[in-house]
Amino acid sequence: MRIQGCIKLAGIYCLLWITTSSCRSDISSEKHQAWEVFTKKIETGDVAYLLAHSLDTIDCVDCNQRADQQRLPAWLVYKNYRDRLYNKNELNNRSYTVYEDDSIVRISYEFQENIFRLEGWNRIYMFRKKNDTYWFEGMITIP
Repeated sequence: MRIQGCIKLAGIYCLLWITTSSCRSDISSEKHQAWEVFTKKIETGDVAYLLAHSLDTIDCVDCNQRADQQRLPAWLVYKNYRDRLYNKNELNNRSYTVYEDDSIVRISYEFQENIFRLEGWNRIYMFRKKNDTYWFEGMITIP
């Protein structure tokens, strides 16, 4: 009787281990299709596409010197600050991680400390996801 109980308990533990270890992680290092398309549109200057796939105002911490004006009209960012929003030379061959759930996508590039910055930082591009459509929210840096 005791052996059957141990076998049953071992079976439950084994089943629990299999189900939890097979769960998909929300963080991935694979390329994200919507982000790849979006970066190509930034590079080619397809402002109509960018505006059609963005919120009316977007965050861009590198677009303005004033800390209180980091949220700007999307048209202004794409017209005047596209190179500050996405620098092809800096990011094109760099790997990134993706966090995605049902409603948001975060694309994160990690930078190490260097002679100009004493600590590492991340540049994060943010999207909202609704009905399988991605809406660009902007870019922030941490820390």
